[in-house]
Amino acid sequence: DETEKRRGMPSVNAAFDNKIAVLAGDFILSVSLQKAVSIGDLRILSVFSLLGRYLSLGELNQLSNVKELNTSEDSYLNVIREKTAMLFAACTEIGALSSDASDIQTKALRSYGENIGMCFQIRDDIFDYYDDPAIGKPTGNDIREGKITLPLLYTINQQNTSSQEKIMAVLRDKDFSEENIKMLIAFAKENGGIEYARGKMLFYADEAKKALATFPDCQAKNSLLMLADYIISRKK
Repeated sequence: DETEKRRGMPSVNAAFDNKIAVLAGDFILSVSLQKAVSIGDLRILSVFSLLGRYLSLGELNQLSNVKELNTSEDSYLNVIREKTAMLFAACTEIGALSSDASDIQTKALRSYGENIGMCFQIRDDIFDYYDDPAIGKPTGNDIREGKITLPLLYTINQQNTSSQEKIMAVLRDKDFSEENIKMLIAFAKENGGIEYARGKMLFYADEAKKALATFPDCQAKNSLLMLADYIISRKK
């Protein structure tokens, strides 16, 4: 996606180039598949296969939303579920499968992973509205790419027709001057977008914790509970 920084560090395509980034990604994927095959559990291979499908659909649906200027919250949530939450869900489900967890435990861990994935992505989207070098990406970066993330999406849908049209005109014309980026960010902040997104983030964090109720108290469970708290409080 041509992003030059991730978490404050140069991205692979910035440090080298896109070709090397793609080849490195292909190599990591092939090694992961090889490891999955070596375990000999077809359920794990099935999770891997579905994950590739979800990630691709998520990115394609996001591109479609950008092109169509889709302001549906359900569409936004579906995109982040496919492009981010399914990755977390696959990791926690594979962890369960590889340790012979019961079906109930496996479903619970998959639910936990999906919910912290939703929480993680919404937290990332909130970062886009703050100017802090520690975050590791430019303020308004998502907006410049035409992505209408939850804080702005919510405020667009809460405003009257004239306010909506002013905002949509900027997005439709891709008029992403520094002045307009600041205006869109201020619009989201002043009209409750950040608070709404934080509320959604806390909801998914709570759902993740609830999914662990089936497990007895232990160090591993406590670590997963603390991870959910860390995701909503992280600074980058």
